[in-house]
Amino acid sequence: MMEYSKYSFWLETCSEDLAPRRSLEKSTDVDVAILGGGYTGLWTAYYLLRSNPRLRVAVIEKEIVGYGASGRNGGGVRRSSRLHQRCWNIATGAMQHARSCCHEGSGR
Repeated sequence: MMEYSKYSFWLETCSEDLAPRRSLEKSTDVDVAILGGGYTGLWTAYYLLRSNPRLRVAVIEKEIVGYGASGRNGGGVRRSSRLHQRCWNIATGAMQHARSCCHEGSGR
């Protein structure tokens, strides 16, 4: 199994369990299936469920949430930036919130 925490800074500093969730073993009925657990997929799921909590939404990710490009490059915040800490807080808060939304829907 891959050590996801060594893959990117975002995953290294994440306090969540990075173990992959169980695979789909059979067909499942959902109202919306979203392919990809990056920013676009997670925010899409978040806003769909926020607008209609009764929707059955599945986020399908090959690896783990935040593994792809979203986990490697969340915007180019550099320490030399005067807004570094504020940007960092916003970016990490968004990723943690998105992950918690996915965990709530996964039965964990």
